[in-house]
Amino acid sequence: MAIWSAEQVVYVDTNKYEDKDGKYAKCQVSTMEKQREGAPKYSRWFAVFQGEAYQKISQNPNVKSFKVTMGKISNSPWTNADGEKVYPKYPTFYIYDVDGIRYNEEEDALF
Repeated sequence: MAIWSAEQVVYVDTNKYEDKDGKYAKCQVSTMEKQREGAPKYSRWFAVFQGEAYQKISQNPNVKSFKVTMGKISNSPWTNADGEKVYPKYPTFYIYDVDGIRYNEEEDALF
């Protein structure tokens, strides 16, 4: 099963950024939503950058935040080398395109 996301601001943990053979990158990211009381609530995700998102992020992985314009959250199984169906332990946020990239050296307010 996969859930597609609408435009969402995402914060990046650059200490956990891993480029995978110039084809895609893995990283931990977090999203924020405001609660009724006004306090923010953060969620952490394992993310995979592919396609346009990978091309944009890999140029300078020192990213603070960005807006996801195309992506999905998936927990779909795959088949391993032994032909067994394997289920991931955690859902993965696949990010296909981003916009509004902010870098860690920028001090101005977000969006």
